[in-house]
Amino acid sequence: MKHVFYGFKNPTTFEEHLDFNFDLPYTIRIKYFHSEEIVPLHYAKTIEILLCEDLKGQVTIHNNKYILSGKQIFIIPPFTVHSNTIHTCGGRMFVVKFELDMMANFLNLPALFGYNNRSINSLSYTCPEYDAIYKIIEDMIENDEDIFLCLSDVIKLFRVLFNCTNSCPSEENTTHSLKGSDLHELINWTQKNFSKKITLDDVATKTGYNKYYFCNLFKAKTGSTYLNYLNSVRISHSCRLLKEGKSITEASFLCGFENVSYYIQLFKKIHGTTPKQYLKNSKVANIEYSNMKLPPQGYVDQ
Repeated sequence: MKHVFYGFKNPTTFEEHLDFNFDLPYTIRIKYFHSEEIVPLHYAKTIEILLCEDLKGQVTIHNNKYILSGKQIFIIPPFTVHSNTIHTCGGRMFVVKFELDMMANFLNLPALFGYNNRSINSLSYTCPEYDAIYKIIEDMIENDEDIFLCLSDVIKLFRVLFNCTNSCPSEENTTHSLKGSDLHELINWTQKNFSKKITLDDVATKTGYNKYYFCNLFKAKTGSTYLNYLNSVRISHSCRLLKEGKSITEASFLCGFENVSYYIQLFKKIHGTTPKQYLKNSKVANIEYSNMKLPPQGYVDQ
């Protein structure tokens, strides 16, 4: 199997870098949530499709917040800022990502949309066709060894998604492109400097705005306050350090927290559990993944 994986592979930088190549132009990742998952604001050059089943939490795309429940589909066009918070639950998520440059070796998706007077960036963030898309994803998983059948499934998938577009890109779906923008530079700067002491005055000075205007602008652009974003980045990186064997105190200070008690308090507020319990839950989840019985199609774990 080439394209289907179980488990987590979350972004650790604002611009998500994925290992796509000629043999891997798209991926399907199946995720279960035995522990809390928080993915900070990020973007990628991919088209990303999220099929959510009975999840608890929130998905944010650009500055739109969606509460998770039941069966839902979210579509994230290239260069669109997004994040999610998924609470521990019995649901699952299918994450399907298409890398446009690699897909062009087989199928030029922007040209296909353009032929029909549409744009990839005009994709809506939500789609009501859950059952149709779920069936296509199932077929893609089953046909994973056959490139011809897979490409046929991909065309069917984007035929459905094509019906979830506007005749021309809306202002909302074009103004969020982050190439060369001040917001892009600021969030990249935050990703590089989160371990240092950062104040709103520092950030506002960096952007050239006064503090209050900057706070309002950042929230309007991202759906999050800057401090909440900064804390989510720090907590996300601390989770990685904890899994690598760092102590709670080490993870706290390495991620920019000057007070361990505050770090634990904030961690519990964001994750709903203490760092110690989070690490315990993560170890249990890893054991469950490694012992997971694979279905007949033979999904690949990574």
